[in-house]
Amino acid sequence: IARQTGVCANCLFPFPNSFLYEILKKIIPDLPEEPFMTGFEPDVLAFKIMKVLPPCLNMPGFEDLSLYLKDDAKQLKLFQLSDKIANIFDQYLVFRPKMIFRWESGEEDHWQAKLWRELTAEPDVIHRAKLQRILLEKLKKKNIDKEKLPKRLSVFGISYLPLFHLDFCAQLSEIIDVNMFLLNPCREYWADIVSGKEIKLIRGGYAEKENDMHLDKGNSLLSSMGVEGRDFFSLISEFNCEVE
Repeated sequence: IARQTGVCANCLFPFPNSFLYEILKKIIPDLPEEPFMTGFEPDVLAFKIMKVLPPCLNMPGFEDLSLYLKDDAKQLKLFQLSDKIANIFDQYLVFRPKMIFRWESGEEDHWQAKLWRELTAEPDVIHRAKLQRILLEKLKKKNIDKEKLPKRLSVFGISYLPLFHLDFCAQLSEIIDVNMFLLNPCREYWADIVSGKEIKLIRGGYAEKENDMHLDKGNSLLSSMGVEGRDFFSLISEFNCEVE
């Protein structure tokens, strides 16, 4: 930048989550200094689950877990299982926040939903998905001081962003300039390319010819190694943005 313009100053290069949290702190000043330290980080959540899960084992839907944790006097199985569940819940908060909110409203009744409701039973519980929803609502209503925002946001060097991050960028672009610089391996639309394995899954073992279902393998490298990029570019195409 300095070579092109003569000077490079007042630029910050945070990772996406760090940038999100900085914006959140401007909206909610009482947030802790460490990003997203809400008590629902996997390492902390695992011990919360160890405390909440045993009383739930007699509830309907927990039969398999109860059987697995039988004869676990040293609670080693309980710790390992709680750790696995905590990491899955953490991924849900980032990639499936709408599902988490459905669970909290009581829409689903399987063991994961019941366990989550037990973990969030206390009033004023806040977690990453809630913080993200607060941020999006503030941006949608433009209920944020523009002076607290950067003049411009440029996103580069990423191969994938969750839907929430894209929603955040889209809402932020209503207030400031947002530019995304993406490496696309193909100038044509390639979101409909599928791998041989995916074709078999889609066909479900039936004997139809591939042409009958209009499934396009396309470039073998794109179909076999570009699944994440394909899904990402397909997701981006749903947003109303200028493309160059």
